Amino acid sequence: MSIIEEYRPSYTARQAQEMALALYGIDAAAKPLPSERDQNFKLSQPGGSGFVLKISSARESRAVLQFEINAITHLRGDDQLRPLIPELISTLDGQQIGVRGSHMIRLLRFLPGITWAQLESRPPRLRRALGAFLGRIDRRFMSFPHPTQARTFHWDLAAADTVIQDHIGHIPDRDQRQLAAEFLALYQREAMPHFPALRRSVIHNDANDHNLLVSQKGEIAGIIDFGDMHDSHTIAELAIALAYALSGAADPLEQAA
Repeated sequence: MSIIEEYRPSYTARQAQEMALALYGIDAAAKPLPSERDQNFKLSQPGGSGFVLKISSARESRAVLQFEINAITHLRGDDQLRPLIPELISTLDGQQIGVRGSHMIRLLRFLPGITWAQLESRPPRLRRALGAFLGRIDRRFMSFPHPTQARTFHWDLAAADTVIQDHIGHIPDRDQRQLAAEFLALYQREAMPHFPALRRSVIHNDANDHNLLVSQKGEIAGIIDFGDMHDSHTIAELAIALAYALSGAADPLEQAA
C-alpha cells in the first residue's frame, strides 16, 4: 500500500480540467472519483453524459494500459456489450494514451447508472441478468489473446494460497491467525488439486458492487474499472461477483444459485 500511495498521482481538479482541454479539447468541470492505484476525475459538460479522465500511477506500464484498451475494444465488438462497456476517446492527435510528466492519461466516456452497492433491493431477475452479463463478457474474452495477460498480480485468485502464505504472519491476533491458517490448509487440500482442470481466460476480475452499474429501470447498465483485469481461472469472475453481490444476503446460497 505504501508503494501505491508513493506513486499515485496527486493532481487537482483544476489541473485535470487543464489536462482534458490540452489533450482532448474538452472544456469541462472536473470532480474527483475514488480509485486505488490511479487518479480518476469525472468531466461534466452541460447537457452531456460526461467523461472519466484516468491518470495512471507512475509505476504502471504502457503494456498493461494497452492490454486494458485492447480488451475494452474487443468487448465493444460485441453488439450487445457495446453500450455496457466504456468507450475510449483518443487525444487530439489520435493517440489512445496521452502523457503528462511521468503519468499516462486515458479518457473514457462516462457510463450513467447507479452502482450495485446503492440498490435498495436486488430481485432474482436482476441477479440472473448480472450472471448472464458477466458470462457474456467472459465468453467474449475467450477469443482475446494478449502477451500481457499472464502478468503476476496480487489480486489473482489462482495465486491466493501464495499471497495468504506470504502475509499470514502479519495477522496480530493468534486465534485469528490460526483460523486463517486452518482455512488455507483446507483450501490447499480440497480446492487446489482441481485447478489443472479449470478453464483459464482473461477476466475482468473486479465485478464488485461499486464497479457494476444498474439503470433506473433496474437493468444492468454496465461495468467499469478494468485495472485488475488479467488471465486467471475463468470461474474466478463468478466467485468475485458473488463475494460482493451476496454480501448481507439473508440466504446467500439461494441467491447465488
